[in-house]
Parts: sequence; C-alpha cells; structure tokens
Amino acid sequence: MNGPVYYALGSLSTRLYARFAKRLAGLFPDFQVEEYAGRSHLDPPQRTEPERFGRAVLALWRRAGGGGPP
Repeated sequence: MNGPVYYALGSLSTRLYARFAKRLAGLFPDFQVEEYAGRSHLDPPQRTEPERFGRAVLALWRRAGGGGPP
C-alpha cells in the first residue's frame, strides 16, 4: 500500500494504541499520527472534534491525489 495513512490517537487511550501506531508507521511510508488531547478510543475524534478530524481527512485525501471539496 503506497497511499498516506492517518491514525487518530487519543491521549487517554491505553498505550497499546500508541504501540499499534509505532508498528504501523514501520509498515506504511506515509504514516501520520495525530494525538487528540483528553480523548480516548471510547471518545473518538470524529464525534468529539468533527471539524479538526474532517480537516485532517481532507488533507489526507488531497495528499493521496483525491482532490476534495473546495
């Protein structure tokens, strides 16, 4: 897989998710981790911070050559 990968990580999530991110970063050449302070895997960013998450997904889409909405 050559496309970019975005990984949203909650600062309150178990550190297991940070280890997952580290392992995935070794598999994907264009891997971006963004930590959401005060969030956990049970409090996902797409629900709690939809604007920030949406901007990140649009940026990922554009990096992948998908263009995106204006």
